[in-house]
Amino acid sequence: MRTVFNVTTAMLLGSMLFSTAYSAAPVFRERDPGQTARRLRLIDPPAEGVMRSRTTFSSVGVVYGSAKPIDGLVLECRAKGTEVWKQGLALEYFPEAKSYRGSAVYLDEDCDYEIRLAAQGKTIASDTVRTWKSDVTVAKTIEIDPTTFAAPYEITARGTADGWIRYTVKGGQLKVGDGKPAFVLKEAAYVILEDMVIDGCRECSNVIVLEKTKDVRIRHCDISGWGRLGKPDYINKGGKYVWGSKNRTVNYDGAISITRGCENTVIERCWIHDPKTPTNSWRYSHPAGSEAVLAAYAGPGTVIRYNDFVGSDEYRWNDAVEGPGNFIEDGGLNRDADVYGNFMIFCNDDNIELDGGQLNVRCFRNRFESALCGVSVQGCMVGPSYVFDNVFCGGGDEFDGLNSPIKRSGVNLYGYDTCTHIFNNDFWHLDEEITYEDGRMRFVTHGNTYTNGIRSNTAFPYRPIPYTLDRARIEGLAMQNDCIAPTTVTVTCGGKDYAQPFEIAKNEVFDWFSVTPAKGMIKSGEKTVFTIAFDPMKLKNRHDYRGAFLVRTADGYSRPVSLYVKGQYENPARPKLKEGAVAVYIDTAALNVKKGSKKPVELAFDLPKDGKYGILVRVRGGKLRVKGGVDDDNLVNCKIPSKEYWSWQHFSPNCNNRLPMDSRMAIFGLKAGRHIIRIQKDSHHGHPEIDGLVVTDDIGAFEPR
Repeated sequence: MRTVFNVTTAMLLGSMLFSTAYSAAPVFRERDPGQTARRLRLIDPPAEGVMRSRTTFSSVGVVYGSAKPIDGLVLECRAKGTEVWKQGLALEYFPEAKSYRGSAVYLDEDCDYEIRLAAQGKTIASDTVRTWKSDVTVAKTIEIDPTTFAAPYEITARGTADGWIRYTVKGGQLKVGDGKPAFVLKEAAYVILEDMVIDGCRECSNVIVLEKTKDVRIRHCDISGWGRLGKPDYINKGGKYVWGSKNRTVNYDGAISITRGCENTVIERCWIHDPKTPTNSWRYSHPAGSEAVLAAYAGPGTVIRYNDFVGSDEYRWNDAVEGPGNFIEDGGLNRDADVYGNFMIFCNDDNIELDGGQLNVRCFRNRFESALCGVSVQGCMVGPSYVFDNVFCGGGDEFDGLNSPIKRSGVNLYGYDTCTHIFNNDFWHLDEEITYEDGRMRFVTHGNTYTNGIRSNTAFPYRPIPYTLDRARIEGLAMQNDCIAPTTVTVTCGGKDYAQPFEIAKNEVFDWFSVTPAKGMIKSGEKTVFTIAFDPMKLKNRHDYRGAFLVRTADGYSRPVSLYVKGQYENPARPKLKEGAVAVYIDTAALNVKKGSKKPVELAFDLPKDGKYGILVRVRGGKLRVKGGVDDDNLVNCKIPSKEYWSWQHFSPNCNNRLPMDSRMAIFGLKAGRHIIRIQKDSHHGHPEIDGLVVTDDIGAFEPR
């Protein structure tokens, strides 16, 4: 007897992650009047003929009340005192709310703008707005003494628009004890946290927590070393990490947590790295773990710009920026938000979730790299949102799982007239089309390109600095015969009279390479050649080594370089097990037959005790599709991915095989005694070979490295 425990089914139903975008036909739900009412309360549609405007540093979002669509309506803006009107991004009409919504971008900071809605040259509505400024007036600076610091440091101070209150740390470095966040800001206003190096907050899920704040800026901070130290539970929690005596799932461990009720939060020029919370991959179940930023129902006016959120294979992000409330009207970044000029890398799910309200949420000029997905817009519950002028780099999650660069499925189940505009993005080593339109879930796409290299090679993410790199991503390096040659990157500085000291910044776990010079000056008209050297002794524990470093100047700006290196390692055919674990190996010679066999192969095995077990196949050389079952099961589809080297992959019949990723882990409840696995080859890509099958309760021992 046996029972199959599908550890991901409930999670997928809860998140509606990939819904019906990959099924034969969309399925629509009827509109829920209660949801419609909540949406309208959130939008608070303006009366007929009334226009509302909301600015950030470089954008303005508008909402305009109109009982019906207006032919040819466009949003235009111009700096006050100039003559030429520039057209904004596309407006969208939403009949449910009887309103138009849209944005204009690439405005100058600290500048007065005239904006108008016009049709056929006639002004329908107009307003005058002013964009935000970076250099605000600081009325008071509070310097925290790290020798007397006690966490959590609570800030309730309220400055004014003309006099901000600035907090910094004496000497810059702040070591935080276990179990508590470093800072909690409650109903604070016009406050800056700046020039801090915060290391610690271990066994705590957050470092900086914002609660009902207004106009708070976190800038030029270096945050690392936080998070709960869990252990993976492959059998009961789908590989998620559990923590504490009650084995609670570790999740939402965000360095910066923006909670509901916050307004005009700015996170800029921060380097967030080296969390202590690992994140499971989709190899097992929906990822859960750490984030650089947790935007949990953030209020309007969130700006995330010029940051470096650098994960690692040891400590992958779940999402670098996660937005809980995927399918809730004020979820995620909510509304009137900008995300630009950021570097986000090494995520097991998305680089960033824009999911949630997405009312005038704009995401542009970022570099998204090495994640299962780049940007998720699947929960656009209000709209419109805009994803444009970004670079998406290949790489995948920690086990090379790779899905769409823009995750856009799921919204159609809710029957909302929402819209996301996706344009002028470059997809590097990513070739999946992103156009999907079903009449209710709408995506407007144009100008996207699929290339073999990062646009302008080094220009992204965009930063307002005059120095550039000759290479922004280095790959194709491999250790051979215990040796690997160093390589170089050259920084060239343009501009006039620019001079900034720099340091090389890299994660603590990237000890397998070094960069020299590690410090120096970047000056206009000069070049600096950096040498990247590798430690062969530290390139022998896995096949793939992935890392990054920053050429980071004293003002917090940087140019990032990513590294992809092949080490020397062979996955063991029989890995070391934890004490008391069971692993029953089964000979698979009978499976190496031609594809399309009509008769399944039956493989018998004996278990020494009752338990919950996973089944894995040792394979290399190509993707394999089979039909399979255990004991008296019907034969059902099972995808078995593989790599160019031998690795153990899950045998999971009918376990979420409709998803375009590796098969998820299935757990089988099996009694002691004899059982039979039946496998019938269906098709394959490449030339897959199989040389082993194992039934085990120590699933973690068989991870491919």
